[in-house]
Amino acid sequence: MIRHEQIAHGAVSLITLDRPERRNALDAAHWSQLASLVTEAADGGARVVVITGEGSCFCAGGDLDESAIEDMAELLEKAFTVIREVPVPVIAYINGPAVGGGAQLAVSCDLRVAGPKARFRVPAAALSLPVNPGTIDRIVALAGTGAARAMLIGGDWISAERAHALGLVERVGELDDALNWASEVAGFAPLLLSYFKERLQVGNPTDRGEYSGFLRSVLESEDHAESVNARAENRAPRYIGR
Repeated sequence: MIRHEQIAHGAVSLITLDRPERRNALDAAHWSQLASLVTEAADGGARVVVITGEGSCFCAGGDLDESAIEDMAELLEKAFTVIREVPVPVIAYINGPAVGGGAQLAVSCDLRVAGPKARFRVPAAALSLPVNPGTIDRIVALAGTGAARAMLIGGDWISAERAHALGLVERVGELDDALNWASEVAGFAPLLLSYFKERLQVGNPTDRGEYSGFLRSVLESEDHAESVNARAENRAPRYIGR
C-alpha cells in the first residue's frame, strides 16, 4: 500500500511507500497509485509533496515478481512524468537504499534529502533491464557523467555522503529535516515555484517510441530470459549478448 497524509495545515502532503516486506518495490498497481496520489495532493491544495519509504528501504524499484514487466515499466514512467509535471515541488526523503526504479524515482523529484543510511544503485545492466534516456540525462545533470558511468556501467553503489558531495542529493538529514524544508518551501510564491520547476526540468520529454521499442527488444532477448531464470534459481546469470 501507499499512505498519504497531510501535514503543516495541509500545505505539505507526505506520501509513504509502505511495502516493507518487498523493500518498497512497487508493482504496476502501486506505480499507478503513486501517480494518482501525487496528482490528488497537488489538486487538493498541497504546496509541496514529500515522498519517502516505510522501514529501512526507500524503494527497491519495480517489483520483479510482476509478470507484465512492460506494462509496469509504462506505469513507472508515467509516475515519474506526473512527479515532474505537477506544478508543485516534490521532495524525496531517501530513508534507505534507492535501487533501480527507486533511484529513478528519487532523481525525478525536484529536491532530495538523504538519510544517513541512504544509498543509490541502478543495476540495470546486471538485471538485463534498460533505463529510460531521460533518467540517464537526469543522473548526469545531477551527479555528473563519471557518477552516471559508475552507476550504470560499473554497477556502483553511491553512499549518502558521496551523493551529497556529487550533487545527487541536496541535503543529508532526517525525515523531520525534509518535512521542515518542505514547510519552508510551502511558504514561497507558488507561481515562481511552478515556473522554476518547469524551467529546470532535464530529460523531459524523451523519445518514448524509441525507448519503448528498445525495451521490448530487451524483454524478448535470450539474456533477459536468462536473467529471469537466474533470479528464480538464485544464481548468477550467464549472459551471451543476444
